[in-house]
Amino acid sequence: MIEPNAELFAQVRRRERELLTFAGRFVLSNAARAEVRRTRHYREWFFTPMNYARIMEVPITEILLDAKPGERVLDVSSPKILALHLMAHGGIELTVADLEDYFVADFEAFTKLFPGHTTLDTFDASAGIPYPDGYFDKVFSVSVLEHIAGDGDRAALEEILRVLRPGGRAVITLPVLTTYYEEWMTRPAYWRTVENDEGRVFFQRRYDAPALQQLVAHPLAEWDYLLIAERPLKPIAVREDGLMLHNSYLVETIGVARFLKRLRRLKVPFSDWAAERIASGRCHYLTRDWTDPNIRQVAVEIRRKAN
Repeated sequence: MIEPNAELFAQVRRRERELLTFAGRFVLSNAARAEVRRTRHYREWFFTPMNYARIMEVPITEILLDAKPGERVLDVSSPKILALHLMAHGGIELTVADLEDYFVADFEAFTKLFPGHTTLDTFDASAGIPYPDGYFDKVFSVSVLEHIAGDGDRAALEEILRVLRPGGRAVITLPVLTTYYEEWMTRPAYWRTVENDEGRVFFQRRYDAPALQQLVAHPLAEWDYLLIAERPLKPIAVREDGLMLHNSYLVETIGVARFLKRLRRLKVPFSDWAAERIASGRCHYLTRDWTDPNIRQVAVEIRRKAN
């Protein structure tokens, strides 16, 4: 069982600092390389290597994944800072994948900095992952499956388990609440989705305990979980366009964070991240309690049974 104790919380914060130190060095050391500096990811990471929601998700995912040199690891459409971190450490046969090819040109530039065994790919995981059964030792997917409409989340997880070797491990993260909820938006999504009879487009699910159980329960798998909670800056509200507002969208209600975010106009590096980190430090904690009204995300460790 994954215990959300003080030791684990400290480990997550240490890994967070490692990731952010790495991101800072990457940004600053490549400021003179035009082919890197012009990439979309570099421009994003210059201000925000990890935003508020990812500050806990990404280090927890890396800790639970525990990728080792020589292992084949698949990234299914996650935010790409973790993929870059794994690339830089070398020895891992990494496949970085997404639904669209927006990241490919960027990572082609990055692979010149971190030469090794990195493959770039594009596919819809819910329609099929184009690799053989049991091909990967580890798979991770950070905040992705909740955005796949219909039963696409289940189909994608079936594919993840199929390409995972017996004894292998997958780590996925998802948004959660104490009760199941779906967000349908009046504005277009930036990925392929569906529209309902009211003209709203599907944005994402927020899983409760029964919904998560239904998603991950599988005869070939054993699983465990860790919940990420936040002391709310304001009560949860649903905006008119359908977006659920919680701390991720309220960072600027903290005065110091609001000041730091304004420094972006002056092109101060990591200014957004500093604001987001202040909010995380004030608000985030770990739990296993599904009745806690402050739960917002879950990290799920899934092990494919050896037999």
